[in-house]
Amino acid sequence: MKSSSCKAKGRKGQQDIVKMLLEAFPQLAEGDIRSNPMGSQGEDIILSPEARKLIPMSIEVKRGKAINLIKACKQAEYYCKDYMPVAVGRYDHDKQWYACVRLEDLIRSITI
Repeated sequence: MKSSSCKAKGRKGQQDIVKMLLEAFPQLAEGDIRSNPMGSQGEDIILSPEARKLIPMSIEVKRGKAINLIKACKQAEYYCKDYMPVAVGRYDHDKQWYACVRLEDLIRSITI
């Protein structure tokens, strides 16, 4: 697959996640959650301060035929500051997105 095709697929994946988050948090505007341009360093999903209050996560998005969500979670952890690193991924011909988080973060989030 060409590099441009891979980037387009990744960009579409990021846009899918932005759309899902905006639907889940209708109180946020489109500018509050946006996709980081492909090839840029940092988090894949950029959150405004208002969005960060509701979604305290650093999100890494992966889409492809073979996805290593643990490696992607480590990548999210690298760019993370004080937020929960989360990797989300989807196989090419699957419609379902999955998320990977550190177990201690998951436990903390359900015991608060």
